[in-house]
Amino acid sequence: MTVQQQPGAAEGDKASGAWCCSSRCSSRSWRTGPTSALLLPLHLLMVVLLCFYIVLGAAIFIQMEGEGRTSNEPTEDTWSWVTREELVERNINKSMETILEKSQDTVIFSIFSSPRMQEALRAFRAVALTREPDLPSDLQLKALSDDVMRDLKEEISNDTKKFQTFVTRRALGFRMGKAERNTIWSSSKEPPSLPWDFWPSIMHSFCLLTTIGGGINAETPGGRAVSIMYAVIGGVLYMFVVTVWAARLNTALAHFIKMFSNAKVVDTSVSEKKSQRPTVGPRQRNPLHGGMGMLICSMATTIYTLAMSVAMGGREDYAKGLENTLLCFLLIKPPTPLPESPPEVSCFIAIVLVGHIIIVSTISIFKGVCNRWWTTWGWT
Repeated sequence: MTVQQQPGAAEGDKASGAWCCSSRCSSRSWRTGPTSALLLPLHLLMVVLLCFYIVLGAAIFIQMEGEGRTSNEPTEDTWSWVTREELVERNINKSMETILEKSQDTVIFSIFSSPRMQEALRAFRAVALTREPDLPSDLQLKALSDDVMRDLKEEISNDTKKFQTFVTRRALGFRMGKAERNTIWSSSKEPPSLPWDFWPSIMHSFCLLTTIGGGINAETPGGRAVSIMYAVIGGVLYMFVVTVWAARLNTALAHFIKMFSNAKVVDTSVSEKKSQRPTVGPRQRNPLHGGMGMLICSMATTIYTLAMSVAMGGREDYAKGLENTLLCFLLIKPPTPLPESPPEVSCFIAIVLVGHIIIVSTISIFKGVCNRWWTTWGWT
């Protein structure tokens, strides 16, 4: 049944502002028209621009932090480097103490039990009977010892660096499977602390512009400077995209509610007089700023969060997936473990983007409801 407007109610409501929740809100804010359809390509172009900006950021970080980095200076901080040196020295000293302590017994035992040692002694005795053996000098022994110690120190330092890489990546949420660990162990080069490949760089770029953050940070001075500028520009672009699409979602939801309701919505203007109380009688308002709008948005936000928790790590542990989803939507921290494969990273970006659009849409609806209640009770 359609509710008809009472005679004279339109003029009274225009003067009292009862047709909307605030002086800035009117039915024009949710009525679609030619302008909304014309702006759709522009809004889609903004999403494409956001995707291009994320890919551009990944390419920049790969060039500055990954394989394209040309700087030879160490990227780890001084504290980590000093701690590694201390660990290497302690390992070498303990190893030498153990060798010197047990080597005497080992040598004596091998003289009487090892065929190779007995053969070497017989050969040495045969040479000593014919001529004086050519034994190495103290300088030669010292040079040989220095070479052995230098090689040993380098090997232990490389192993500690690889172990530190495992611990760092695992602490940041990377899975570090057996195949990846074997690749790093067998490599002759020191691995970087973070895997600056394409998809991890995409993940880092998205976390920067959404301000989710996390422990993945650039290590070089140039990379840190670029991160600041990239986050500032990307944050503005991301907020603009989310706000625009949240407004479109609100418009579509308002017409959905209007289509299934029996209230007749009439476009009216709002008076600037806030001191007068609204007239009593049937009033027309934005369909979103009511119980139905609040209920639909609350249910949509809850259902979307619970459903996306499965894709955010909830297949093995649903509680962990729900925690990841809530923390990402609230811009607190990225999920654990971090998405690394192309499908995982793409799915994560889509889930967070749509989630933020729904959250912003819900917040704007609750704000409109609160403004309407505030105006209705005459507190403004």
